[in-house]
Amino acid sequence: MAKIYTLATTGEPVKLLARAIKDHANLHKSKIQIAVRFVANDPGKPELVEHGQPVGARIRVVKLADRSIVPWDAVIDVAARIWSNLDPRQRLGLLDHQLAHLVVPEDERGKPKLDTDGRPILRNRNHDWNLGGFREVVQRHGPASPEARQVAVLYETDGQALFPWVADAAASRPDDEPPKLRAAR
Repeated sequence: MAKIYTLATTGEPVKLLARAIKDHANLHKSKIQIAVRFVANDPGKPELVEHGQPVGARIRVVKLADRSIVPWDAVIDVAARIWSNLDPRQRLGLLDHQLAHLVVPEDERGKPKLDTDGRPILRNRNHDWNLGGFREVVQRHGPASPEARQVAVLYETDGQALFPWVADAAASRPDDEPPKLRAAR
């Protein structure tokens, strides 16, 4: 089968989106319209792919030419299989993450800038950080690998926020027990 796209018009996705957007003051006050659309694909085939990797969701700003014929300013595509395996908190986090990609530029008075149809202009925002790497390179080069250095910098700059449990886990491990690494899947 080809990919199947299904618009979410009611229910949990719409409620979670409304809840998540409240944490994004710039989006909330500009009253942008966002659609949530589920994407299904054949078993064994990813529904959504970014940079060659399966992803749980992605957001895109609707092009100006299309905004004149559809009511949405942005669309969040959600991988249906991944969504079905998430609990409500994880689903909320997934939608919140996608919303964090959107920026509404403001004018000098702090009002949202508008397009020619009078709708808020939207821009995409990159992640604050990205991790990428290869397990085999870390296995060969350890702390000298770019992958290990990326993780070290991330831990130094944002570790307290991202990994608050690390200090507790390290403190509770006996001194003679080496840390265990689990291979990513």
